[in-house]
Amino acid sequence: TPTATLSGSGILCAGGGSPVPLTVTFTGTGPWTFVYRINGVAQPPITTSDNPYTINATQPGTYVLQSVNTVTGNCPGTVSGTSTITETNLNPTATVVNAQCGLSNGSINLTPAAGNPPYTFVWSNGETTEDLSNIPAGTYMVTVTDEDGCTEALSVTVNDHPITFTVTGSTMPHTT
Repeated sequence: TPTATLSGSGILCAGGGSPVPLTVTFTGTGPWTFVYRINGVAQPPITTSDNPYTINATQPGTYVLQSVNTVTGNCPGTVSGTSTITETNLNPTATVVNAQCGLSNGSINLTPAAGNPPYTFVWSNGETTEDLSNIPAGTYMVTVTDEDGCTEALSVTVNDHPITFTVTGSTMPHTT
């Protein structure tokens, strides 16, 4: 009788990225036909002679094997193993201090959220720090990447706030 064992786990990046490889290892004489489930939903049967076989997981959830059979003789076997795929959705936020009077005195305080640190940062002005300081007004793009290779882009606008002065006074006639 055949056996099939599922192993592996990983993280998917929200909005795309690479699939997570899960491994199904067989015993007995192949080829085999097996069925796996994602969050309890059975997937179409797969027939293979590959041992091990790779499932490329493209959605988050719990993966389990449901059944395995030999192709020759349709001999049922036993299955084991559970794999969990989680999804990471980076969600950076920014706090802006606007520039004043056309000077380079604005700043952006970036806060990465979710994902797995450490993070890397690439700004449209070439900076690679988390935060920007002493910057002029303008729109800045940043791409945040976490340890798993998940990325998220954010556009941040620093406005220029001119300081306006109001001068009041009174005139007096010239006297000699």
